[in-house]
Amino acid sequence: MEENTILEERELPEKQGILSSKRYATTTNGSVIRETGIAFCDGCGYRLDSNRATIICCVCRKKLCTSPSCSIDYAGRHYCEDDLQRILPLERLQFKIIHGLSCNLGLTEVRDLVRCQKEDFNSALKELVARKFVEKTGLSLFSRYEVLDRGILAWKTYYKAFTENGDVAYFVEEVNNHVKEKDRNAVERCYGDIS
Repeated sequence: MEENTILEERELPEKQGILSSKRYATTTNGSVIRETGIAFCDGCGYRLDSNRATIICCVCRKKLCTSPSCSIDYAGRHYCEDDLQRILPLERLQFKIIHGLSCNLGLTEVRDLVRCQKEDFNSALKELVARKFVEKTGLSLFSRYEVLDRGILAWKTYYKAFTENGDVAYFVEEVNNHVKEKDRNAVERCYGDIS
């Protein structure tokens, strides 16, 4: 006796920008094929859970998961990183510079902790000044760089997304350790060894 398949079901990854779909088709031998599109995050590629919120980028309409590196909140709206970079551009190196300066580190300390080529660092710093994220204050030997409101906004907007990245997370940890050590040294200079 010959077996005849009446219904065949398939689950396939859904196309970018489409949440879900179902399609029915018949084959030449009379069986029915039901294809169900399963939603995946257009940012990271992970399967979207039907029990958790699905976020849609307000510009390109990509479907995104709730991961901070996929969906970034800015001005009360959700963006994918690509679209937000067009509105509020900030590279990871520039983020590191802003983070170091906002932790009251000097430019030389930030450069040492970033560990990149001097030309790359200077180029990123110049770009931050041009975008009015940071500004140079003071004169000559007494000058320093300060983070402006726009720089704080960019830093805060990208913080969760960038600190999921290994090198940025490591940098943030190094800055925190450096600041703690600096504070401990300052206390020891004022009050002697307190341990």
